[in-house]
Amino acid sequence: MSSLTRQTAAITNTYNIHWNGGIPYVVHDFSEEKELHVVNDELKLSHHFEYDQFYPGEDTYHLSYYSDPMFAAFPHVAPIGSTCLFVKDDQYTLIGKKIFTFSLQPGDSFVAFCNVMGNSDVPYSYIIGKQYVYFFTADRGNVVTLPANRCFEINDKGEFDYHKDPYTALYEEDVEYKVAGVRRSRTLCKAWYRSVIQGL
Repeated sequence: MSSLTRQTAAITNTYNIHWNGGIPYVVHDFSEEKELHVVNDELKLSHHFEYDQFYPGEDTYHLSYYSDPMFAAFPHVAPIGSTCLFVKDDQYTLIGKKIFTFSLQPGDSFVAFCNVMGNSDVPYSYIIGKQYVYFFTADRGNVVTLPANRCFEINDKGEFDYHKDPYTALYEEDVEYKVAGVRRSRTLCKAWYRSVIQGL
């Protein structure tokens, strides 16, 4: 879509990306044209993306890090669009604190893109695949993957119960790495694991 067409086309939705009380990006969705206009006015940045599928992050399975009444003043559901994901030619691009593109693991397929609001207005986003769960490390723009069967239990129907918070599995994995002191790495996140989990 040309800049002239973009000026006259109708914006279907606008989403404010959340991060620690700030708005690093504003996303304008031109759904009829299947194009996103992503802007950061403070840094005078502007990006234009075409997409095949677009997913404004939402708390799909109604998870919350604030289930305890003492946190009642905080929002229990992440605002829709506080992080966004789009797919183009089997490449996934996350729009959060940073913008980065990645691929799913070979043989995996997309199930859902979910978003939960954590402390200090920081979204905890993740993709559920049929075989893996994909977590995002926004500070470094990396993706951490864990097998789905380590994140979710199997229900009576023999299906994964996606209502469990998958970050619990990730944190348990973190503890295992700290206790074991093993210098290992995961797909696409060696630097993150070395600096955060292993404390190097």
